[in-house]
Amino acid sequence: GRNGAAAQFQDSSRVLTVQKSTSTPPMVHATVAAWVKGSGTILSRANDLDLVFSNTGIQIRAVKTSGSTPVTITRTLNIPVAQQPNPATWNHIVATFSGVEGGIYVNSVFQPYAQIHLYVNGQEVAADLNGPVGQLLASNNNWQIGSAGSGAGFVGSLDDVRLYRTVLTSSEV
Repeated sequence: GRNGAAAQFQDSSRVLTVQKSTSTPPMVHATVAAWVKGSGTILSRANDLDLVFSNTGIQIRAVKTSGSTPVTITRTLNIPVAQQPNPATWNHIVATFSGVEGGIYVNSVFQPYAQIHLYVNGQEVAADLNGPVGQLLASNNNWQIGSAGSGAGFVGSLDDVRLYRTVLTSSEV
């Protein structure tokens, strides 16, 4: 793989689960970084948050439950054509999530905002300053790498997948 130990995902059914420690406090800010060769769900968390990558963009699906009613919100950050990566080669993908105060109501359910920034091979290619997924970072569910979650499983190779409890700056990316 890119760094010598890539996980191979031949079909969308393979998943690597990262158990969440009960002593780990909830996240307000996060960065997901990975070397990617392929497309599909890079990272998800037990059907409440999916990060799905393709060469045309990244889709963030958030499922929030209000009472017994799940509400799914999808945000797509499109990558400009000139900056779209080739999924047949290794690409460094980084998405940052910064939970912020405020939000909107969707179907009578409050959805807090998060600022989301997407980087491909070190360059910021898309941003959503009002992404309604902020509170979901605080979930206690396990993270899954390559998971089908509520979306498409990953097909290809993933290497050096990292989850930070902070937002990396553009110079750190």
